[in-house]
Amino acid sequence: MERLKKSFKYAFNGIFQTVKAERNIKIELFAIFFVVMSGIIIQAPAWKWGLLVSTFGVIIPLELVNSAIEKLADGVSTEYNPAIGYAKDAAAGAVLFASLIACILLIIVLATEGLYKVLGYTFVHQWYLWVINFGISLTGMGWAVKYHAKEKTVVEDTDAAADAEEQL
Repeated sequence: MERLKKSFKYAFNGIFQTVKAERNIKIELFAIFFVVMSGIIIQAPAWKWGLLVSTFGVIIPLELVNSAIEKLADGVSTEYNPAIGYAKDAAAGAVLFASLIACILLIIVLATEGLYKVLGYTFVHQWYLWVINFGISLTGMGWAVKYHAKEKTVVEDTDAAADAEEQL
């Protein structure tokens, strides 16, 4: 029984440390709060709550694993390593992908449950909602790609400067 208590203690410690240290998980927890409040406002049925809660059950653990991979990789080597960069990017990509799917599910749940009627937008048709939501999703993905490309350029420039110093 004591080993079980310790394992729970370590698991909760990992969650709390990650929430304290990582910005992204704080954003995701805020988003969960928004989703829960939206579900309460629209009085979502049980099956839609199950759908929404299952997305939380995927995103938060993925973020915890992503953070663990990043910390472990940074502990192994502080120098640039393509394999470590690939592992960190793949873990971040898993979180991004799950978050995009969660956003799509949220839009489906809110749009089909009548949030727009609650807000007074009864003139909006379902077809327009899909077009608008698709556009928003593409815009978000474009920003993510643009941000990722800028970050890669900075890393590559830093590596090139370090290589140039070594040669001198």
